[in-house]
Amino acid sequence: MELIVAGLLDSVSLGSLLFVVFGVAVGVLIGAIPGINGPMAIALFIPITYYMTPLTAIGFLVGLNKGAFFGGAVS
Repeated sequence: MELIVAGLLDSVSLGSLLFVVFGVAVGVLIGAIPGINGPMAIALFIPITYYMTPLTAIGFLVGLNKGAFFGGAVS
């Protein structure tokens, strides 16, 4: 049980949430470009995630994907 609580606390830490918000912001900008969708944005930004911790990288990529889908609806 304490491992579940520790995982939840790690996922809602300030650093992880900032990378999710940054991923959504970048995803909206990338998704608004015609011809670029969510999976393509993830493929473009995977090399950047090599320098992040796994938790922040997954949060960034999920935020990037969701932001790109929203940005695609705008354009």
